[in-house]
Amino acid sequence: MNNREELRRMALEAIDAARDDLLTLSHDIFEYSELAFEEVRSAERLRNFLSDLGFRVKDVDGLPTGFVAEIGSGSPVIAFMAEYDALPEIGHACGHNIIAAAAVGAGLGISSVMDKCQGTIRVIGCPAEESGGGKVIMVDKGVFDDVDVAMIVHPAGAYMADDCSYAVRTFRVEFIGKAAHAASGPQYGINALSAAVEFLVSINAFREHMTDDGRIHAIITDGGSAVNVIPERAALRVSVRGTTSEYMDALAEQVERRVKGASISTGCKYFIEEVGLGCKEIRVNPELSRLFEENFKELGITVAPRGDSKGSTDVGNVSHVVPTIQAYVGIGADATHTVEFREASISPQGDEAVINGAKVMALTAIDILSEPEVFNKIQASFER
Repeated sequence: MNNREELRRMALEAIDAARDDLLTLSHDIFEYSELAFEEVRSAERLRNFLSDLGFRVKDVDGLPTGFVAEIGSGSPVIAFMAEYDALPEIGHACGHNIIAAAAVGAGLGISSVMDKCQGTIRVIGCPAEESGGGKVIMVDKGVFDDVDVAMIVHPAGAYMADDCSYAVRTFRVEFIGKAAHAASGPQYGINALSAAVEFLVSINAFREHMTDDGRIHAIITDGGSAVNVIPERAALRVSVRGTTSEYMDALAEQVERRVKGASISTGCKYFIEEVGLGCKEIRVNPELSRLFEENFKELGITVAPRGDSKGSTDVGNVSHVVPTIQAYVGIGADATHTVEFREASISPQGDEAVINGAKVMALTAIDILSEPEVFNKIQASFER
């Protein structure tokens, strides 16, 4: 048996031996269900678990619920990303408890063989994926500057070895008109709600000219307070997505044009501002996808094609500064952000996803640590 095979065997055995602890960790984080930037108990639980394994844990300046846990030394530096924020009202309906426990499990597996490897393993605790752009902040703070490869697994309906996502920007739009009595003096009013409706109609007409590479969606968040008063103010929230940041930015320009057009035609003033940090699209690394697919299959797991369905994630921002993969572990439920998905994340299939996610990341990390040519191919794929 060669060194690589021995390392892989040892890492898998370490993950299997810690199965109960990892599943307890997943279920504990599920029960905490803490919102973005409020993941105090979840972060502390993860930090303590990793510290007990011998990881050196340090804070991320300005992010109290973020952390970096590290073991080993030198290059390459491989990071497993953990997410652990929940959704309002519905809890862990995106399965971030699985993501966190799998990242820790991968770190655990590799920690069992680090005395035989040259390199550094990090588990990076990433708060606020659902809202707040935790990884966007971490990229800007330089957390990933010296990372060579970053990995994460996300629960889904099936196992998949790659990902695609939209870049996204979100805007707050406000129209300001003039109030008047809707029955006795409507001629004195300027209807801000009419401007909002005109804007939406214009966006709907523009969709005919969009490609499948983009999406625009909007809601009215304020349309007036009384039916007998001409609305003086109307507000909307508008999201723009693109499979590339360039197309997303082009669509954002179209949104602003249509805001101005609705303003001119109704006589309303307007205000538009970007809210949140936005996310870039995921840059797929074909070499990492190939390794994940091979390692999934070695674990006896059937891998499904990725398909066209996609959302947005701050993992995309990481993928623009370091070779990155977001793969998927199957939990038998397809629709994220639903009660069904939440319950699946602590089901027997959800528990298996924790273990399989930990194993596939650990195996891929060992491939990189033990075979310099593998690392070189990943870097070359990123630089193309």
